[in-house]
Amino acid sequence: MSLRTSPISAVAAAWDLNEARHFYKGTLGLEQADSSSTEELVYPCGEATDLVVYESSGNADTAKATIATWEVSNLDSEMHTLEKAGVEFKRYEQPGLVTDQRGIAELHDSRIAWFRDPDGNTFAISQD
Repeated sequence: MSLRTSPISAVAAAWDLNEARHFYKGTLGLEQADSSSTEELVYPCGEATDLVVYESSGNADTAKATIATWEVSNLDSEMHTLEKAGVEFKRYEQPGLVTDQRGIAELHDSRIAWFRDPDGNTFAISQD
């Protein structure tokens, strides 16, 4: 099997799985997969992909770049829903990346917005 045709999972480190569970389910609305594991949380997403969150005080808050991007059909609607749940979108003004007041960047043929989880992991939502 080739990597270019293989599914890929996003992985995020968290300080505390109970707090992470609250954010990913309560704030983002993700449903945790049934699992007997006490060491990780698995959240199935679209097209047979998933987000895995594991507890690691040594790795939480160390990612300096976006670790995963959800492709959405309506960026404005998704942002509105997430903002109502308490998500704050990041604003950037740096070479090659400038966002508007809401936190949206126009890059190539996409509109993208970024946010962080409580452990400092950066995620994005994007609309082509």
